[in-house]
Amino acid sequence: MKKLIAFLIASIFMVSCGSTSYLEAATERPRSVPDAITAPLNTPTPSLIPTPTIGWEGTAIAAQAAYDDAMRQMVQATNAEAERVQERLAWTHQADVLTQQAESATAAAFPTYYPATQTAQVKKDLFALQQENNDRAQLEATLRAPTMIIAMANAKTIAEYSDEMQWATIFAIASLGVLSISLALLILFRAFSETKQSQPVIVDLNEQDNKDIPLAKINDNVMLRAEIPCNTDQLIEFAEGVINRNMPFSFGAWEGTEVHKRLKEIREFFKDHKLAKYIKGSNGMMDPLAEGEAFLRYVIEHGEPPKPYKCIG
Repeated sequence: MKKLIAFLIASIFMVSCGSTSYLEAATERPRSVPDAITAPLNTPTPSLIPTPTIGWEGTAIAAQAAYDDAMRQMVQATNAEAERVQERLAWTHQADVLTQQAESATAAAFPTYYPATQTAQVKKDLFALQQENNDRAQLEATLRAPTMIIAMANAKTIAEYSDEMQWATIFAIASLGVLSISLALLILFRAFSETKQSQPVIVDLNEQDNKDIPLAKINDNVMLRAEIPCNTDQLIEFAEGVINRNMPFSFGAWEGTEVHKRLKEIREFFKDHKLAKYIKGSNGMMDPLAEGEAFLRYVIEHGEPPKPYKCIG
């Protein structure tokens, strides 16, 4: 019996010592193994090819479910907005129907309208006319407002600079008067000069005593000086140009020639001696007469003008 008790006590002691050692071993943390809480969850791999994340299937399924839920909510919101649009269209249609009904009722009730009395109608017409006049006056005032503002500004400027403007006006009028008088005098001087230059020398046969001055008979009582205002070469060149080359009497046709130097005097000679005439509406163009052509042909054939003409240029 004593042996049995001693065996039981020894067995209990050994069991208790083994349990204590197991608990110490289970609770002690090895220094070489990192703690699960303090160790990093994702350890980077040293290779270039990434390793799949642990549990990525669950993450993808959760993301797809969230996306599907968002799409479902968007479709529901779109359907709700479409329903609201349909409601507004229905309200608009109902309003149109009511408007048509009102217009139909107005058209049906128009024949039963009783006009106002004559006095009331006259007052109404007068009020409408007065209102129309008021509107027209307001519109006219609105349109004239900028013009009135400018007119007021101009009046203010004129009042402020009235003295200066008065003297400036007097000076302008005086200058215009002086200019007009000067222009008139210039015109008279030019007209007198041209008349004096172009006026032929008329010699009365009864008073002519100087036999050295050649004369050309113009009519029965008047004769002109038979002097051609150019030299013989210029006259021959002029005759050949007019007869042989059909050149006109204009200055541009003879520019750069010897004839151009005395062309003005030659033209006046032919006009005064009835050898050429002005062409109407041609701005000073001249055309030789038959006598003028005969005169020029004689110059070409004989190398000198016919008697009693002579060149003095």
